[in-house]
Amino acid sequence: MSPTDISLPRWSIYAFILISAAAAQAGRLASTRSPTGETPFYSANDRSRWCTIVSLVEFGTYEIDQITFREDDRKRRHWNTIDMVRHRGADGKQHYYSSKPPLLTTIYAGAYWVFHKLTGKKLSEEPHFVARILMVFYNFIPLIGYWFMLIWLIERTTLDPWARLFLVVAAVWAMYSSTFASTINNHLPGIIVVMISLVALIRIVVDKSTQWRWPILCGVAAAFSVACELPALAWWTIIPAVIFMSLKQIKPIVIYTIASVPVFAAILITTQIAHGDLKPPYMHRDHGEVIATIPRAGDTETPDSSLSALRDALLKKAEKPSEKLELRPARQEKTFELFDTENQICWAVKAGEGTWEIRQWDDWYDYPKTYWTNEKKQGVDKGEPSYAVYAFHSLIGHRGIFSLTPIWLFALSGVWLALKKQPEWRYIHLAAIIVSVVCIAFFLSRPLEDRNYGGVCSGFRWVFWLAPLWMLFLPHGIEQISPSAWGRKLGLTALAISIFSATFPWNNPWSQPWIYQILEYWKWIGY
Repeated sequence: MSPTDISLPRWSIYAFILISAAAAQAGRLASTRSPTGETPFYSANDRSRWCTIVSLVEFGTYEIDQITFREDDRKRRHWNTIDMVRHRGADGKQHYYSSKPPLLTTIYAGAYWVFHKLTGKKLSEEPHFVARILMVFYNFIPLIGYWFMLIWLIERTTLDPWARLFLVVAAVWAMYSSTFASTINNHLPGIIVVMISLVALIRIVVDKSTQWRWPILCGVAAAFSVACELPALAWWTIIPAVIFMSLKQIKPIVIYTIASVPVFAAILITTQIAHGDLKPPYMHRDHGEVIATIPRAGDTETPDSSLSALRDALLKKAEKPSEKLELRPARQEKTFELFDTENQICWAVKAGEGTWEIRQWDDWYDYPKTYWTNEKKQGVDKGEPSYAVYAFHSLIGHRGIFSLTPIWLFALSGVWLALKKQPEWRYIHLAAIIVSVVCIAFFLSRPLEDRNYGGVCSGFRWVFWLAPLWMLFLPHGIEQISPSAWGRKLGLTALAISIFSATFPWNNPWSQPWIYQILEYWKWIGY
Protein backbone atom coordinates (compact mmCIF):
# COMPACT_ATOMS: atom_id res chain seq x y z
CA MET A 1 0.00 0.00 0.00
CA SER A 2 1.41 3.36 -1.00
CA PRO A 3 1.09 6.42 1.24
CA THR A 4 -1.46 7.91 -1.14
CA ASP A 5 -3.74 4.91 -0.56
CA ILE A 6 -4.04 5.59 3.17
CA SER A 7 -7.49 6.69 4.27
CA LEU A 8 -8.52 7.53 7.82
CA PRO A 9 -11.92 7.48 9.50
CA ARG A 10 -13.05 11.01 10.17
CA TRP A 11 -12.91 10.53 13.94
CA SER A 12 -9.23 9.70 13.62
CA ILE A 13 -8.73 13.00 11.84
CA TYR A 14 -10.79 14.75 14.52
CA ALA A 15 -8.55 13.14 17.15
CA PHE A 16 -5.42 14.56 15.51
CA ILE A 17 -7.00 18.03 15.42
CA LEU A 18 -8.25 17.87 19.01
CA ILE A 19 -5.00 16.50 20.44
CA SER A 20 -2.91 19.16 18.72
CA ALA A 21 -5.23 21.96 19.85
CA ALA A 22 -5.48 20.64 23.42
CA ALA A 23 -1.71 20.22 23.70
CA ALA A 24 -1.16 23.76 22.42
CA GLN A 25 -3.64 25.19 24.92
CA ALA A 26 -2.07 23.16 27.75
CA GLY A 27 1.34 24.56 26.90
CA ARG A 28 -0.16 28.02 26.82
CA LEU A 29 -1.73 27.56 30.26
CA ALA A 30 1.55 26.28 31.69
CA SER A 31 3.36 29.43 30.57
CA THR A 32 0.85 32.13 31.55
CA ARG A 33 2.69 35.15 32.85
CA SER A 34 1.94 38.83 33.38
CA PRO A 35 3.91 41.36 31.31
CA THR A 36 6.16 42.03 34.33
CA GLY A 37 6.42 38.35 35.26
CA GLU A 38 5.40 38.45 38.93
CA THR A 39 1.99 36.81 38.46
CA PRO A 40 0.25 34.61 35.86
CA PHE A 41 -2.45 37.24 35.35
CA TYR A 42 -2.81 39.24 32.17
CA SER A 43 -4.95 42.26 33.01
CA ALA A 44 -7.04 44.18 35.51
CA ASN A 45 -10.02 42.16 34.30
CA ASP A 46 -8.76 38.77 35.43
CA ARG A 47 -6.95 40.18 38.48
CA SER A 48 -10.30 41.48 39.69
CA ARG A 49 -11.66 37.94 39.86
CA TRP A 50 -8.46 36.43 41.24
CA CYS A 51 -8.51 38.98 44.08
CA THR A 52 -12.00 37.85 45.07
CA ILE A 53 -11.01 34.18 44.91
CA VAL A 54 -8.08 34.83 47.25
CA SER A 55 -10.15 37.00 49.59
CA LEU A 56 -12.95 34.46 49.89
CA VAL A 57 -10.74 31.48 50.65
CA GLU A 58 -7.88 33.06 52.57
CA PHE A 59 -9.70 35.91 54.35
CA GLY A 60 -13.33 34.78 54.31
CA THR A 61 -14.71 37.94 52.69
CA TYR A 62 -15.63 39.46 49.34
CA GLU A 63 -13.66 42.57 50.31
CA ILE A 64 -10.47 42.70 48.27
CA ASP A 65 -8.65 45.47 50.18
CA GLN A 66 -6.09 43.10 51.70
CA ILE A 67 -4.99 41.65 48.39
CA THR A 68 -5.46 44.33 45.72
CA PHE A 69 -3.40 46.92 47.62
CA ARG A 70 -0.68 44.47 48.65
CA GLU A 71 2.79 45.84 47.84
CA ASP A 72 6.09 44.07 47.31
CA ASP A 73 9.46 45.31 48.59
CA ARG A 74 9.60 47.84 45.74
CA LYS A 75 6.11 49.22 46.49
CA ARG A 76 4.59 47.57 43.39
CA ARG A 77 1.01 46.28 43.48
CA HIS A 78 0.94 43.16 41.34
CA TRP A 79 -2.65 42.32 42.31
CA ASN A 80 -4.03 45.80 41.74
CA THR A 81 -7.05 46.19 39.48
CA ILE A 82 -9.16 49.01 38.09
CA ASP A 83 -12.16 46.68 37.81
CA MET A 84 -13.35 47.30 41.34
CA VAL A 85 -15.94 49.31 43.23
CA ARG A 86 -16.11 50.83 46.70
CA HIS A 87 -19.03 50.96 49.09
CA ARG A 88 -19.84 50.62 52.79
CA GLY A 89 -19.49 47.08 54.06
CA ALA A 90 -21.27 45.13 56.80
CA ASP A 91 -18.78 46.47 59.37
CA GLY A 92 -19.80 50.05 58.63
CA LYS A 93 -16.55 50.91 56.84
CA GLN A 94 -15.74 51.62 53.21
CA HIS A 95 -14.26 48.62 51.37
CA TYR A 96 -13.27 47.66 47.85
CA TYR A 97 -14.87 44.82 45.91
CA SER A 98 -14.55 43.30 42.47
CA SER A 99 -16.96 44.89 40.02
CA LYS A 100 -17.63 41.46 38.47
CA PRO A 101 -20.90 39.62 39.25
CA PRO A 102 -20.00 37.32 42.16
CA LEU A 103 -21.65 33.96 41.38
CA LEU A 104 -19.06 32.66 38.90
CA THR A 105 -16.18 33.86 41.08
CA THR A 106 -17.75 32.23 44.13
CA ILE A 107 -17.89 28.89 42.29
CA TYR A 108 -14.25 29.30 41.29
CA ALA A 109 -13.39 30.12 44.90
CA GLY A 110 -15.04 26.84 45.89
CA ALA A 111 -12.68 24.93 43.61
CA TYR A 112 -9.72 26.82 45.05
CA TRP A 113 -10.94 26.06 48.62
CA VAL A 114 -10.89 22.31 47.84
CA PHE A 115 -7.42 22.60 46.29
CA HIS A 116 -6.16 24.64 49.26
CA LYS A 117 -7.50 22.12 51.80
CA LEU A 118 -5.97 19.18 49.91
CA THR A 119 -2.54 20.70 49.28
CA GLY A 120 -2.12 23.54 51.76
CA LYS A 121 -0.96 25.75 48.89
CA LYS A 122 -1.99 29.42 48.86
CA LEU A 123 -2.78 31.35 45.73
CA SER A 124 -1.52 34.57 47.29
CA GLU A 125 1.89 32.99 48.03
CA GLU A 126 2.40 30.77 44.97
CA PRO A 127 0.28 32.36 42.24
CA HIS A 128 2.09 30.82 39.28
CA PHE A 129 1.72 27.24 40.49
CA VAL A 130 -1.74 27.44 42.03
CA ALA A 131 -3.41 29.60 39.36
CA ARG A 132 -2.16 27.41 36.52
CA ILE A 133 -3.47 24.26 38.20
CA LEU A 134 -6.83 25.91 38.85
CA MET A 135 -7.07 27.07 35.24
CA VAL A 136 -7.03 23.43 34.15
CA PHE A 137 -10.34 22.99 35.97
CA TYR A 138 -11.73 26.45 35.26
CA ASN A 139 -11.02 26.54 31.51
CA PHE A 140 -9.05 23.68 30.00
CA ILE A 141 -11.27 20.68 30.78
CA PRO A 142 -14.54 22.59 30.08
CA LEU A 143 -13.09 23.82 26.77
CA ILE A 144 -12.38 20.29 25.60
CA GLY A 145 -15.93 19.31 26.53
CA TYR A 146 -17.17 22.29 24.52
CA TRP A 147 -15.22 21.12 21.47
CA PHE A 148 -16.88 17.69 21.65
CA MET A 149 -20.32 19.30 21.85
CA LEU A 150 -19.50 21.39 18.78
CA ILE A 151 -18.45 18.27 16.89
CA TRP A 152 -21.72 16.63 17.95
CA LEU A 153 -23.59 19.59 16.47
CA ILE A 154 -21.47 19.56 13.30
CA GLU A 155 -22.12 15.85 12.79
CA ARG A 156 -25.86 16.43 13.08
CA THR A 157 -25.90 19.41 10.75
CA THR A 158 -23.90 18.39 7.68
CA LEU A 159 -22.88 15.16 5.96
CA ASP A 160 -20.33 16.79 3.66
CA PRO A 161 -16.83 15.42 4.54
CA TRP A 162 -14.94 18.59 3.52
CA ALA A 163 -17.37 20.79 5.43
CA ARG A 164 -17.05 18.64 8.54
CA LEU A 165 -13.26 18.82 8.51
CA PHE A 166 -13.37 22.57 7.90
CA LEU A 167 -15.79 23.10 10.79
CA VAL A 168 -13.86 21.02 13.31
CA VAL A 169 -10.70 22.99 12.55
CA ALA A 170 -12.68 26.21 12.86
CA ALA A 171 -14.22 25.07 16.15
CA VAL A 172 -10.87 24.59 17.89
CA TRP A 173 -8.76 27.29 16.23
CA ALA A 174 -10.84 30.03 14.61
CA MET A 175 -13.18 31.14 17.41
CA TYR A 176 -12.48 33.37 20.37
CA SER A 177 -13.52 30.68 22.85
CA SER A 178 -10.03 29.19 22.58
CA THR A 179 -8.40 32.62 22.70
CA PHE A 180 -9.58 33.19 26.27
CA ALA A 181 -8.71 29.74 27.60
CA SER A 182 -5.58 31.06 29.30
CA THR A 183 -7.27 33.74 31.39
CA ILE A 184 -10.04 33.68 33.97
CA ASN A 185 -13.08 35.38 32.42
CA ASN A 186 -16.84 35.14 32.08
CA HIS A 187 -16.91 34.72 28.30
CA LEU A 188 -15.62 31.16 27.99
CA PRO A 189 -17.99 29.72 30.64
CA GLY A 190 -20.77 31.77 29.04
CA ILE A 191 -20.07 30.16 25.66
CA ILE A 192 -19.96 26.69 27.22
CA VAL A 193 -23.24 26.91 29.14
CA VAL A 194 -25.04 28.36 26.10
CA MET A 195 -23.74 25.36 24.15
CA ILE A 196 -24.98 22.97 26.85
CA SER A 197 -28.43 24.59 26.82
CA LEU A 198 -28.51 24.36 23.01
CA VAL A 199 -27.64 20.65 23.03
CA ALA A 200 -30.35 20.01 25.62
CA LEU A 201 -32.85 22.07 23.61
CA ILE A 202 -32.11 20.04 20.48
CA ARG A 203 -32.69 16.84 22.41
CA ILE A 204 -36.05 18.20 23.62
CA VAL A 205 -37.32 19.78 20.40
CA VAL A 206 -35.69 17.87 17.55
CA ASP A 207 -35.24 14.44 19.10
CA LYS A 208 -38.45 14.80 21.13
CA SER A 209 -36.87 13.16 24.15
CA THR A 210 -39.26 12.91 27.10
CA GLN A 211 -36.52 12.42 29.68
CA TRP A 212 -36.61 14.98 32.47
CA ARG A 213 -32.87 15.50 32.45
CA TRP A 214 -32.93 17.52 29.24
CA PRO A 215 -35.28 20.35 30.34
CA ILE A 216 -33.52 20.37 33.73
CA LEU A 217 -30.11 20.65 32.07
CA CYS A 218 -31.43 23.24 29.62
CA GLY A 219 -32.90 25.35 32.41
CA VAL A 220 -29.81 25.25 34.62
CA ALA A 221 -27.42 25.99 31.74
CA ALA A 222 -29.51 28.77 30.20
CA ALA A 223 -30.00 30.43 33.58
CA PHE A 224 -26.30 30.18 34.35
CA SER A 225 -25.54 31.82 31.01
CA VAL A 226 -27.26 34.92 32.43
CA ALA A 227 -24.83 34.85 35.36
CA CYS A 228 -21.98 34.93 32.82
CA GLU A 229 -23.47 37.22 30.17
CA LEU A 230 -26.44 39.35 31.24
CA PRO A 231 -27.79 39.77 27.64
CA ALA A 232 -28.13 35.95 27.57
CA LEU A 233 -31.36 36.64 29.44
CA ALA A 234 -32.82 36.96 25.94
CA TRP A 235 -31.77 33.36 25.21
CA TRP A 236 -33.17 32.08 28.51
CA THR A 237 -36.45 33.93 27.89
CA ILE A 238 -37.03 32.65 24.36
CA ILE A 239 -36.39 28.96 25.03
CA PRO A 240 -39.87 28.29 26.52
CA ALA A 241 -41.41 29.78 23.37
CA VAL A 242 -39.27 27.46 21.22
CA ILE A 243 -40.39 24.42 23.22
CA PHE A 244 -44.05 25.37 23.13
CA MET A 245 -44.12 26.24 19.41
CA SER A 246 -42.32 23.02 18.56
CA LEU A 247 -44.09 20.55 20.85
CA LYS A 248 -47.25 22.31 22.06
CA GLN A 249 -46.43 20.97 25.54
CA ILE A 250 -46.31 22.73 28.91
CA LYS A 251 -44.60 20.07 31.02
CA PRO A 252 -41.03 20.55 29.71
CA ILE A 253 -41.46 24.33 30.06
CA VAL A 254 -42.48 23.93 33.71
CA ILE A 255 -39.48 21.68 34.39
CA TYR A 256 -37.20 24.13 32.57
CA THR A 257 -38.48 27.06 34.61
CA ILE A 258 -38.27 25.27 37.95
CA ALA A 259 -34.71 24.14 37.16
CA SER A 260 -33.76 27.76 36.47
CA VAL A 261 -34.97 29.08 39.83
CA PRO A 262 -32.02 27.88 41.98
CA VAL A 263 -29.54 29.50 39.59
CA PHE A 264 -31.29 32.86 39.64
CA ALA A 265 -31.59 32.57 43.41
CA ALA A 266 -27.84 31.92 43.61
CA ILE A 267 -27.19 35.04 41.48
CA LEU A 268 -29.22 37.19 43.87
CA ILE A 269 -27.94 35.55 47.06
CA THR A 270 -24.26 35.88 46.18
CA THR A 271 -24.81 39.50 45.10
CA GLN A 272 -26.57 40.25 48.38
CA ILE A 273 -23.87 38.56 50.46
CA ALA A 274 -21.05 40.25 48.54
CA HIS A 275 -22.47 43.77 48.36
CA GLY A 276 -25.43 43.97 50.74
CA ASP A 277 -27.61 44.76 47.73
CA LEU A 278 -29.51 42.70 45.18
CA LYS A 279 -28.38 44.95 42.32
CA PRO A 280 -24.99 44.09 40.77
CA PRO A 281 -22.19 46.70 40.87
CA TYR A 282 -22.67 47.92 37.30
CA MET A 283 -26.14 49.17 38.31
CA HIS A 284 -24.53 51.49 40.87
CA ARG A 285 -23.02 54.15 38.61
CA ASP A 286 -25.13 57.17 39.45
CA HIS A 287 -26.56 58.92 42.49
CA GLY A 288 -29.77 58.22 44.34
CA GLU A 289 -32.74 60.21 45.54
CA VAL A 290 -32.48 63.80 46.77
CA ILE A 291 -32.32 63.84 50.58
CA ALA A 292 -32.19 67.59 51.15
CA THR A 293 -31.27 70.87 49.50
CA ILE A 294 -29.55 74.06 50.65
CA PRO A 295 -29.38 77.42 48.89
CA ARG A 296 -26.53 77.90 46.45
CA ALA A 297 -24.89 81.32 46.51
CA GLY A 298 -24.94 82.59 42.94
CA ASP A 299 -22.95 80.40 40.57
CA THR A 300 -20.44 79.11 43.14
CA GLU A 301 -18.53 76.17 41.71
CA THR A 302 -17.95 74.29 44.97
CA PRO A 303 -19.92 73.91 48.22
CA ASP A 304 -16.77 74.15 50.40
CA SER A 305 -18.09 77.15 52.33
CA SER A 306 -21.39 75.35 52.98
CA LEU A 307 -20.13 72.35 54.98
CA SER A 308 -21.95 73.40 58.13
CA ALA A 309 -25.14 74.05 56.19
CA LEU A 310 -24.85 70.65 54.50
CA ARG A 311 -24.43 68.99 57.88
CA ASP A 312 -27.42 70.83 59.33
CA ALA A 313 -29.57 69.80 56.37
CA LEU A 314 -28.57 66.15 56.90
CA LEU A 315 -29.30 66.35 60.62
CA LYS A 316 -32.80 67.59 59.87
CA LYS A 317 -33.33 64.46 57.75
CA ALA A 318 -32.10 62.17 60.57
CA GLU A 319 -28.96 61.20 58.64
CA LYS A 320 -26.79 61.73 61.78
CA PRO A 321 -23.51 62.87 60.21
CA SER A 322 -20.51 63.46 62.47
CA GLU A 323 -18.56 66.70 62.53
CA LYS A 324 -15.72 65.11 60.56
CA LEU A 325 -16.90 65.84 57.04
CA GLU A 326 -14.68 66.09 53.97
CA LEU A 327 -15.53 67.26 50.49
CA ARG A 328 -13.88 66.19 47.24
CA PRO A 329 -14.80 66.45 43.55
CA ALA A 330 -16.77 63.44 42.31
CA ARG A 331 -16.24 61.86 38.90
CA GLN A 332 -19.51 63.25 37.55
CA GLU A 333 -19.82 66.84 36.40
CA LYS A 334 -20.79 69.45 39.00
CA THR A 335 -20.94 66.78 41.69
CA PHE A 336 -18.98 66.33 44.92
CA GLU A 337 -18.56 63.56 47.43
CA LEU A 338 -19.37 64.52 51.02
CA PHE A 339 -17.58 61.95 53.15
CA ASP A 340 -18.08 61.37 56.85
CA THR A 341 -14.63 60.10 57.88
CA GLU A 342 -15.87 59.00 61.30
CA ASN A 343 -18.98 57.06 60.24
CA GLN A 344 -17.62 56.10 56.80
CA ILE A 345 -20.74 57.33 55.01
CA CYS A 346 -20.87 59.12 51.66
CA TRP A 347 -23.37 61.55 50.18
CA ALA A 348 -23.43 63.20 46.78
CA VAL A 349 -23.66 66.98 46.59
CA LYS A 350 -24.83 68.08 43.16
CA ALA A 351 -25.29 71.59 41.77
CA GLY A 352 -28.90 72.34 40.97
CA GLU A 353 -30.80 75.47 39.91
CA GLY A 354 -29.92 77.81 42.77
CA THR A 355 -29.41 74.94 45.20
CA TRP A 356 -27.00 72.25 46.29
CA GLU A 357 -28.78 68.89 46.20
CA ILE A 358 -27.72 66.35 48.80
CA ARG A 359 -28.32 62.93 47.31
CA GLN A 360 -27.84 59.36 48.40
CA TRP A 361 -24.44 58.09 47.29
CA ASP A 362 -24.76 55.31 44.76
CA ASP A 363 -21.77 55.69 42.44
CA TRP A 364 -19.64 52.74 43.49
CA TYR A 365 -17.15 53.41 40.69
CA ASP A 366 -16.25 56.77 42.25
CA TYR A 367 -13.51 56.51 44.85
CA PRO A 368 -10.10 58.11 45.44
CA LYS A 369 -7.78 57.54 42.46
CA THR A 370 -10.48 55.76 40.47
CA TYR A 371 -9.66 55.08 36.85
CA TRP A 372 -13.26 55.58 35.76
CA THR A 373 -13.17 59.32 35.12
CA ASN A 374 -13.10 61.13 31.79
CA GLU A 375 -9.67 62.51 32.61
CA LYS A 376 -8.08 59.13 33.39
CA LYS A 377 -9.76 56.83 30.90
CA GLN A 378 -7.49 55.89 28.03
CA GLY A 379 -7.97 54.67 24.49
CA VAL A 380 -11.26 52.96 23.69
CA ASP A 381 -12.34 53.23 27.33
CA LYS A 382 -13.27 56.85 26.61
CA GLY A 383 -16.14 55.64 24.44
CA GLU A 384 -16.89 56.16 20.76
CA PRO A 385 -18.98 59.36 20.27
CA SER A 386 -20.50 58.28 16.96
CA TYR A 387 -23.07 55.47 16.87
CA ALA A 388 -22.34 54.92 13.17
CA VAL A 389 -18.59 54.61 13.69
CA TYR A 390 -19.17 52.31 16.64
CA ALA A 391 -21.41 50.04 14.58
CA PHE A 392 -18.91 50.04 11.71
CA HIS A 393 -15.95 49.00 13.84
CA SER A 394 -18.03 46.48 15.82
CA LEU A 395 -19.18 44.71 12.66
CA ILE A 396 -16.50 45.15 9.97
CA GLY A 397 -13.83 47.41 11.51
CA HIS A 398 -11.07 46.97 14.06
CA ARG A 399 -13.37 45.01 16.42
CA GLY A 400 -15.44 43.59 13.60
CA ILE A 401 -17.28 40.33 14.06
CA PHE A 402 -16.98 39.76 10.31
CA SER A 403 -13.59 41.37 9.68
CA LEU A 404 -11.71 39.53 12.45
CA THR A 405 -13.59 36.23 12.01
CA PRO A 406 -14.95 36.23 8.45
CA ILE A 407 -16.04 32.59 8.76
CA TRP A 408 -19.24 34.04 10.28
CA LEU A 409 -20.09 35.49 6.85
CA PHE A 410 -20.84 31.92 5.82
CA ALA A 411 -23.15 31.62 8.83
CA LEU A 412 -25.12 34.52 7.35
CA SER A 413 -25.32 32.77 3.99
CA GLY A 414 -26.36 29.56 5.75
CA VAL A 415 -29.40 31.05 7.50
CA TRP A 416 -31.82 30.52 4.61
CA LEU A 417 -30.47 27.04 3.88
CA ALA A 418 -30.86 26.02 7.53
CA LEU A 419 -34.47 27.19 7.62
CA LYS A 420 -35.17 25.39 4.34
CA LYS A 421 -33.35 22.09 4.98
CA GLN A 422 -34.19 21.52 8.65
CA PRO A 423 -37.88 22.31 9.22
CA GLU A 424 -37.90 20.46 12.56
CA TRP A 425 -35.21 22.91 13.78
CA ARG A 426 -37.16 25.95 12.55
CA TYR A 427 -38.02 27.49 15.90
CA ILE A 428 -34.52 26.95 17.28
CA HIS A 429 -33.13 28.71 14.22
CA LEU A 430 -35.58 31.59 14.55
CA ALA A 431 -34.74 31.95 18.23
CA ALA A 432 -31.03 32.08 17.43
CA ILE A 433 -31.64 34.78 14.80
CA ILE A 434 -33.85 36.88 17.08
CA VAL A 435 -31.48 36.66 20.05
CA SER A 436 -28.48 37.56 17.87
CA VAL A 437 -30.15 40.58 16.30
CA VAL A 438 -31.55 41.83 19.62
CA CYS A 439 -28.27 41.45 21.49
CA ILE A 440 -26.09 43.03 18.79
CA ALA A 441 -28.56 45.92 18.49
CA PHE A 442 -28.47 46.29 22.28
CA PHE A 443 -24.69 46.57 22.34
CA LEU A 444 -24.59 48.99 19.41
CA SER A 445 -27.16 51.28 21.05
CA ARG A 446 -25.40 51.64 24.41
CA PRO A 447 -24.69 55.13 25.84
CA LEU A 448 -21.26 56.74 25.40
CA GLU A 449 -19.82 55.30 28.61
CA ASP A 450 -20.49 51.75 27.37
CA ARG A 451 -19.46 52.24 23.73
CA ASN A 452 -15.90 51.09 24.41
CA TYR A 453 -15.75 47.86 22.35
CA GLY A 454 -15.27 45.87 25.54
CA GLY A 455 -12.14 47.80 26.53
CA VAL A 456 -8.66 46.54 25.73
CA CYS A 457 -9.52 43.16 24.26
CA SER A 458 -8.65 41.12 21.19
CA GLY A 459 -12.22 41.01 19.87
CA PHE A 460 -15.76 42.25 20.37
CA ARG A 461 -16.03 40.10 23.46
CA TRP A 462 -19.64 40.87 24.33
CA VAL A 463 -20.89 38.69 21.46
CA PHE A 464 -18.57 35.71 21.96
CA TRP A 465 -21.32 33.79 23.78
CA LEU A 466 -23.44 33.82 20.60
CA ALA A 467 -20.99 31.51 18.79
CA PRO A 468 -22.88 28.26 19.62
CA LEU A 469 -26.05 29.77 18.13
CA TRP A 470 -24.21 30.85 14.99
CA MET A 471 -22.87 27.32 14.64
CA LEU A 472 -26.42 26.29 13.79
CA PHE A 473 -25.98 28.10 10.45
CA LEU A 474 -22.27 27.93 9.69
CA PRO A 475 -22.29 24.25 8.56
CA HIS A 476 -24.93 25.02 5.92
CA GLY A 477 -22.93 27.96 4.59
CA ILE A 478 -19.75 25.88 4.38
CA GLU A 479 -21.58 22.93 2.84
CA GLN A 480 -22.83 25.30 0.14
CA ILE A 481 -19.31 26.26 -0.98
CA SER A 482 -17.79 22.79 -0.60
CA PRO A 483 -18.46 21.50 -4.16
CA SER A 484 -16.74 24.49 -5.78
CA ALA A 485 -12.95 24.82 -5.96
CA TRP A 486 -13.25 28.59 -5.78
CA GLY A 487 -15.73 28.28 -2.94
CA ARG A 488 -13.31 26.13 -0.97
CA LYS A 489 -10.49 28.60 -1.60
CA LEU A 490 -12.69 31.43 -0.36
CA GLY A 491 -13.66 29.43 2.71
CA LEU A 492 -10.05 28.54 3.50
CA THR A 493 -9.05 32.19 3.16
CA ALA A 494 -11.75 33.17 5.67
CA LEU A 495 -10.62 30.33 7.93
CA ALA A 496 -7.01 31.48 7.77
CA ILE A 497 -7.93 35.06 8.69
CA SER A 498 -10.14 33.84 11.54
CA ILE A 499 -7.42 31.58 12.95
CA PHE A 500 -4.90 34.42 12.69
CA SER A 501 -7.24 36.76 14.58
CA ALA A 502 -8.01 34.21 17.30
CA THR A 503 -4.35 33.27 17.84
CA PHE A 504 -2.78 36.70 17.30
CA PRO A 505 -3.19 37.54 21.02
CA TRP A 506 -1.68 34.18 22.05
CA ASN A 507 0.47 35.75 24.77
CA ASN A 508 -2.31 37.97 26.15
CA PRO A 509 -6.00 37.85 25.13
CA TRP A 510 -6.45 41.26 26.78
CA SER A 511 -4.71 43.11 23.96
CA GLN A 512 -5.87 45.07 20.95
CA PRO A 513 -6.81 43.18 17.74
CA TRP A 514 -4.35 43.14 14.87
CA ILE A 515 -6.61 45.35 12.72
CA TYR A 516 -6.72 47.94 15.50
CA GLN A 517 -2.93 47.89 15.84
CA ILE A 518 -2.45 48.36 12.09
CA LEU A 519 -4.92 51.25 11.95
CA GLU A 520 -3.29 52.83 14.98
CA TYR A 521 0.18 52.42 13.45
CA TRP A 522 -0.98 54.12 10.27
CA LYS A 523 -2.62 56.83 12.42
CA TRP A 524 -6.01 56.15 10.85
CA ILE A 525 -7.60 55.93 14.29
CA GLY A 526 -6.84 57.65 17.57
CA TYR A 527 -8.57 57.18 20.89
